[in-house]
Amino acid sequence: MTVCIYNGEGAGNQALRMVHTSLISMCTSYDVRFISPEEIKQGGWVQTTKLLVIGGGYDRGFIKALGPQGMKTVKNFVENGGSYLGICAGGYFACNRIEFDKGGPLEVCGKRQLNFYPGLCVGPVFPGFQYDSESGAHAAGICRPHSNEKDQLQIAPFLCYFNGGGKFVYPDEKTCTGSDSDLDCGDLSKHCSFELSGNTSETSITVLAECAELVDRPAAVVKCKVGKGVAILSGIHFEYHAERLNNENTYLASIIPKLLETDSNRLAFLQHILSHLNLNIN
Repeated sequence: MTVCIYNGEGAGNQALRMVHTSLISMCTSYDVRFISPEEIKQGGWVQTTKLLVIGGGYDRGFIKALGPQGMKTVKNFVENGGSYLGICAGGYFACNRIEFDKGGPLEVCGKRQLNFYPGLCVGPVFPGFQYDSESGAHAAGICRPHSNEKDQLQIAPFLCYFNGGGKFVYPDEKTCTGSDSDLDCGDLSKHCSFELSGNTSETSITVLAECAELVDRPAAVVKCKVGKGVAILSGIHFEYHAERLNNENTYLASIIPKLLETDSNRLAFLQHILSHLNLNIN
């Protein structure tokens, strides 16, 4: 079986290198390869692919390159039992709606077709983001919510590379159901696992990580049950190896040592994410 990494318009070069390196090292039972927008649209890959990954970059490039046909193929792949991992831009891309730099010079707001997470992704969470720059890079404090009964694995908090990613917000117009009757429907961080009841379907959402250093502890990583498949969307770059970042970059020089301090916890979290995506990890 294959793990495919999107490589086309919208994909950032550094993000491609980082996710490919991480998956090659951890997914040794799979053929890890790049896939073009054209191949995605053709559809032959779905029969042999376990996971599709779309990483950092800019999601309007994904939309332009894939078009309605390609996005429908991706959506059908997941609904029929496949797995999807969307990191940073790939996370925004897979939400129902996004608000990126709303009111600012880089504003991108609107509906998105995949709708794996039937809510809103808002970012950048931290200030300073510029395309093709590390000016907005941040070593974000990340922690996992308390595990539910089906997920007893506890992973220590860690610092993670963050640059332009968003937080996942619960939409007010939806109805939420679950064990916590006091759940604030605008704040995912108060509930580890719950269901969203829409007009036509019910989607299970699990918060896998929160941004611990912010007062409201927004959801940084969410897992979405989509038909027979699963999608994990992330605002953080848990696939980034700090030692592979440019330590001569002015913006990165101070955060690389911080990232390295908890890198073993980051790796444990990455392995945990891949297990949630139904991959067999050695």
